[in-house]
Amino acid sequence: IASGSKFVDATGDGMTGNLGVGGAANGSYAITSHSSGGQNLRFENDNEYAFFRLEDSGDLKIWAHGDDNLVFMNGTGSGTTRMNIDGSGRVTTPYNPYFWAQAANAGAGNYSSGATIFTGGLVNSGTISDIGGHFNTSNGRFTAPVSGVYHFSAVVRIDSFAGNYSYLTLWDSGSVAFCRDLTSQTGTYNTQTVAASRYLSANDYVYCYLVTTGDTSTTISSDSYFSGHLVG
Repeated sequence: IASGSKFVDATGDGMTGNLGVGGAANGSYAITSHSSGGQNLRFENDNEYAFFRLEDSGDLKIWAHGDDNLVFMNGTGSGTTRMNIDGSGRVTTPYNPYFWAQAANAGAGNYSSGATIFTGGLVNSGTISDIGGHFNTSNGRFTAPVSGVYHFSAVVRIDSFAGNYSYLTLWDSGSVAFCRDLTSQTGTYNTQTVAASRYLSANDYVYCYLVTTGDTSTTISSDSYFSGHLVG
């Protein structure tokens, strides 16, 4: 040990200030006190670093350099909360992709050749909820930002249907129909519902498609909704 070095070598010994340990040229860690209270354990490698902080309140926070990798567990503090685990074990992920869209009150249309709904004039843009901005009101598509399992549901109310049958379908990128509801019901108010989970690769997209037969003047009510979110 170099002359003048300070060290702890026995049970009960203590020290004040920050402890820094340098290993290889590109790696180190340090134990430091934080100005707002609590203790930091910092790991650094090639100018990239991560912190573990135990707050005076008992909250544990974990995050990495760069907002894209920022994670907080229980507590807020500086930065942006990407995930929170509270003292009861409840996990919230406020930045997980999610959307909810309501249909607009629209005049009767011809869906005998099929059409994407919740798009253009068939969506009430004033009621859109869209975490992450992945739902496009122009084409009615939700585009997956990351690969994973997503859950989707749609409820469509058709008014005064007098045709033979209609079907409502969830499509994955226009190539796979992964959920469909078909009905031959006619009457003043008809409701069709589809809901399913689907694994999507990043940039796959999902939309809701309606086909009618025997009725070329179909009205979709504003009591119609389309939603989806990332499961994990």
